[in-house]
Amino acid sequence: MQSQQSPVPSGTSRRTGFASSAELDDLLDLATSSTSSRSTPQPASPIAATPEPESLPPMPTSRNDLFASYREYQKKIAALAFEVRKIEAHLFGDHWDSVINTPETKSPGDIAYLAIENLLKQAEKQYAPPGGTLTIDRSAVFRDLGLDERSHWRFIEREALVPFDLARMHAYLADAYGGDAGETAAYKQAAAELIKFFRFDDTEAVATTKRHVACTVRVWSNHKDYAPKGTLEVSYNEHQRISRAFQALACVMAWAERYDLQAALSRSAIAGYCFTFKSRQRETFPGLGIIAFKEKWTFEFDHSVAEKLRLFLGQYGA
Repeated sequence: MQSQQSPVPSGTSRRTGFASSAELDDLLDLATSSTSSRSTPQPASPIAATPEPESLPPMPTSRNDLFASYREYQKKIAALAFEVRKIEAHLFGDHWDSVINTPETKSPGDIAYLAIENLLKQAEKQYAPPGGTLTIDRSAVFRDLGLDERSHWRFIEREALVPFDLARMHAYLADAYGGDAGETAAYKQAAAELIKFFRFDDTEAVATTKRHVACTVRVWSNHKDYAPKGTLEVSYNEHQRISRAFQALACVMAWAERYDLQAALSRSAIAGYCFTFKSRQRETFPGLGIIAFKEKWTFEFDHSVAEKLRLFLGQYGA
């Protein structure tokens, strides 16, 4: 292994492997001066010196002062972090924790998507009618803004070559759904959902008697595992359909000011994933009865409720 050569001052002989006494003195002086320059701070040149920022106080020397300074900076950082979290919660909504806690898995496109999705959810909540729900078509929003949805995210991944403008989207949503427009859109969506679920366009699906108006709906159920014999549960694919129908009915009842039925439908467990029943089991609501069979459900509306439903569909179901 070759040893590294020490710096040699000018005038040192390299003709032999030995140095003269004068050359040794020069080497000793050089080693001493380099050691002292490393251990003892040298005064900085006025030209090369970099001035300290005026906002930073001089570094304390005692441990107590250091601890006090640390606590002071910690308070400032905590206050700043609190303000940042408020911004994140407002910008990303329910998804803000995933942006902060797992930033390594969030690309610029992911973060932009969460910000836009939160803005759309806020608009759905803000412009929905009382007791109802509003669904905003994401693809329609991008189309109306002149953006292609899939290429938009691809361009965001490439340093946002397509303009990413939340303020423009916010203004578009306010213009498209503000005032009565959002409520009207939600009512039309509820009417379309009920017409599809109850098959109101099929006259044979509705039967009128002196006591009620009955609508029979095909609902597929299965025997529940590890439950008493005869226990049924709605099949997995039917849950979302029933849930949307209950939300639409609650919206209609809020519009008709039948708040008792609207509240009962909103908190009912029938549309939940844990609902189980026996064949011919009857569920009763104010002005509505539901008889559940294995392969169909019968909804029996009181005539007063059926009349409100008819008026609603006549106004928003066209």
